Amino acid sequence: MDAPYRIRSAVPADAAPLVQIERRCFSDPWTETSFREALESPWTFGLVAHAGRGIAGYLIGREVAGTGEVLNLAVAPDFRRRGVARA
Repeated sequence: MDAPYRIRSAVPADAAPLVQIERRCFSDPWTETSFREALESPWTFGLVAHAGRGIAGYLIGREVAGTGEVLNLAVAPDFRRRGVARA
């Protein structure tokens, strides 16, 4: 069964909801400024998974010279083990 998530590119305006998830998932969370800077950088990209009216999870990564790196990945605790990260 396909997960009911819509994946889209993250934008700097997503920083505040991403911080809310980040704070629930990590003891040393990124700041809203960190998310905004990452999403405004030409070297990084973000993806968010929408579930209903909110963001269920996200990925922040970068690609430079053909090499990719995951910088940050989190799924809100309420959505874990439901296929969000796989989507």
